[in-house]
Amino acid sequence: MFGRGRLGRGDDEGDPEPDLSPMIDCVFILLIFFIVTAVFVEEDGVPLPLPEDSSAVSSVQENNTVVFTLGQDNALAHDGKRIAMDTVGTIVRNAVSQDEETPVIIQAHPLAQHGVRTRVYDEVRQAGGEIVTFTQG
Repeated sequence: MFGRGRLGRGDDEGDPEPDLSPMIDCVFILLIFFIVTAVFVEEDGVPLPLPEDSSAVSSVQENNTVVFTLGQDNALAHDGKRIAMDTVGTIVRNAVSQDEETPVIIQAHPLAQHGVRTRVYDEVRQAGGEIVTFTQG
């Protein structure tokens, strides 16, 4: 019915389209440039008191420092002897009665349970220990 006549057959050569390859290359190069030169903002987190190095701990131990060691199996020790959790308060009270600013160091193994660390800390604070430091041992 409405067929294309002789005029419709030559439409393959219609409007010329621009070659977009150079523009895509340019956009890609600009994208790489902006990614490489971008400034990433580092957000400040919660400041944590970091433990001192082991040489500082050993020098402090000579000055009437109370050191509790918590092992991998959650065994609590003081001066190389295993102790019960109930004796932590007594040891700290005796040390604080001689000097109120006696530091207490809790050396905990990285695999020790957090709840046990917290219990030792609570016992120290209830006994009057004001200066408490955690280190990994």
